[in-house]
Amino acid sequence: MIIENLQIWSADVWFEEGTQCKPRPVIVVDSVSYSILQLTSKTEREGYVIKDWKKAGLRKPSVIRTDRLVVLRESDFKAYVGTLTERDVEGFLDYLRSNPPYH
Repeated sequence: MIIENLQIWSADVWFEEGTQCKPRPVIVVDSVSYSILQLTSKTEREGYVIKDWKKAGLRKPSVIRTDRLVVLRESDFKAYVGTLTERDVEGFLDYLRSNPPYH
């Protein structure tokens, strides 16, 4: 399995308490450390709204949450979902410039 930056995966993400995990869609922000941001279909949440969500392989409109950076293990990644379109890569990077992450 090759995990690359800005790919979307289904992965087991542990709750902050560390007692349970849940399969979640995530976007890889550092493929070396396996750092990810979670995606949510609750589009009222703060974050970058993915415009081309169907082209990215997602089943529902989704938001990239930038409030919590999570580091996974390679074994936490379960299935490749897709990748952002060029329009969404540019939009996401613009969003990050205006809205510093992990606040």
